[in-house]
Amino acid sequence: MFQHFKAIAECTDLPQLLYNVPGRTGSDMKPETVARLSQIENIVGIKEATGDLTRITAIKELAGKDFIVLSGDDATGLEAMKLGAEGVISVTNNLAAKDMAAMCRYALAGDFAKAEEINARLMPLHQDLFIESNPIPVKWAAYRLGLIKTPHLRLPLTVLSESAQVKVEEALKEFEKMLPAIKEKMKQIQDVFSKVDTKAMTSKLNQAVSIMKKKMQELKNSSENNEIKIKVTNADAIKQIKQVRKEIEALNKETRAR
Repeated sequence: MFQHFKAIAECTDLPQLLYNVPGRTGSDMKPETVARLSQIENIVGIKEATGDLTRITAIKELAGKDFIVLSGDDATGLEAMKLGAEGVISVTNNLAAKDMAAMCRYALAGDFAKAEEINARLMPLHQDLFIESNPIPVKWAAYRLGLIKTPHLRLPLTVLSESAQVKVEEALKEFEKMLPAIKEKMKQIQDVFSKVDTKAMTSKLNQAVSIMKKKMQELKNSSENNEIKIKVTNADAIKQIKQVRKEIEALNKETRAR
């Protein structure tokens, strides 16, 4: 397993996030293996989805405090953050993004009382959205709330069973009270993004990245590879990247304002 992830990391300069989910893969990435992989420069963190809280402490101790640990288990996500995890890659977030984001912000700020209050409200969803294989329950729940048009998935996944629908329906009762506000927020966000020329923005970013790669290759082939030359030769690419970032930040600001 170490050689597998090492080989992937060596194929790119992009930061890599490991993913340990033995319930799906049938193979468990032990903390000792994670620690070895953390020594590879562009392997920066892990999504740890075993639900075993002792893993959080062990990984932090072995891989170092700067190595990012994200919980992949909603039901134990808050407890993982209490032990040093930086956040949660969440299923519940698909239905209750605002609450999950608030819970994580409170936890990271050390305000666990407020985080616990939100987490207790979310716990029925944390548990019942895994009543069958993910993402079957959450897709049915999103359909039930009117957030998507169909509950169907590609085979071999099938629609949530009728018996499980009863359980998920019960967990959704609290969130149906907030549904009108959620739908309105989604509509506002969709309206913002519908006005954005995403193709043009993507083209600008790709162009900037291509220039950067070209300049870096020139530097690699040059015997004068020093900090001043890097700054000069990358100036045009950096300028374009900054412009794209400004456009993205403006879009994010407008979305948050809505």
